[in-house]
Amino acid sequence: MCAEKRPSLGFSDAGRVSVKAVHNKTAPLKATTVNVQLEVANSSATVGRAPLDLVVVLDISGSMCNGGKLDQFKSAIDFFVTKLSPMDRLSIVTFPNVANRVCPLIAMSEIGKFYVKGIVDGLMASGGANIKAGLETALEVLAGRQYIAGRVAHILLLSDGHQDHGDARRASNPFGIPIYTLAFGVDANMELLRDLLMASLLQVAALDLYLILFRPNTPDDDLDTIVKVTSDNAHQETNRRLGTVTIKFGNLLVGQVRKVDVELLLFEADDGDYDYEADILDISVSYPDSKGIRHKIQGSNPPHNTQRCKAP
Repeated sequence: MCAEKRPSLGFSDAGRVSVKAVHNKTAPLKATTVNVQLEVANSSATVGRAPLDLVVVLDISGSMCNGGKLDQFKSAIDFFVTKLSPMDRLSIVTFPNVANRVCPLIAMSEIGKFYVKGIVDGLMASGGANIKAGLETALEVLAGRQYIAGRVAHILLLSDGHQDHGDARRASNPFGIPIYTLAFGVDANMELLRDLLMASLLQVAALDLYLILFRPNTPDDDLDTIVKVTSDNAHQETNRRLGTVTIKFGNLLVGQVRKVDVELLLFEADDGDYDYEADILDISVSYPDSKGIRHKIQGSNPPHNTQRCKAP
């Protein structure tokens, strides 16, 4: 009779992703199917995320002199800078009548943070407002990056919404870079708004994430075929020669859980006289590092075992 044993399942890699697996505790010795449910999420053991390239577009037009608006936004930038890490990069673009990149895209080391804060502290408000020019300059900064692999790009617009020149809605954004806005208002809770915004900016745990299912690396595994893999809104690629299935999720967000249902067909056991623990499946995850190099990471405890046993 089968022992009531729960296999050791899933893994959390050394970076950003964990995989939890749940499947049948036991399976008969005859040829049979086993269903496995995988849950892919950012690892709870780490606060890993993708490195960020952020361009802050700051309104320094004359209207920002009123009501301490510019000082509010300077404080917001200081807050954002303190939350960034050395793997992140930040650039500052200002706009009165015309746009000006006052700070290139630089790493947020302690020296980089000091440099940015010095620039921001020295900004003065005057002139008209041209939000469109500011956004277009920010997009040029991101388009001109030499190192982009594995990096998330965002634009943050800080403005009171007043514009004298151009139409910001007509700014061309061919690469679909996300643009966030923090606007000033008399009743605005700036601390709450900046906290919510920062959470949005730092929400990508892993870029271009793959989950790979493959035959266990053992000489006598019990896997016959990966029969079916189901995952909502994810592209699948099957390599029949290698017997692998790759699920391509795209970006994995912090706190997001992606579920995959897998149906496996197991061989009939060669020797039907005794119970044993069978290897049925191996899994790995893959995503590019900050240099764009894609690594395949296999956990130390993949969902590879189930108890094969005679019928009671």
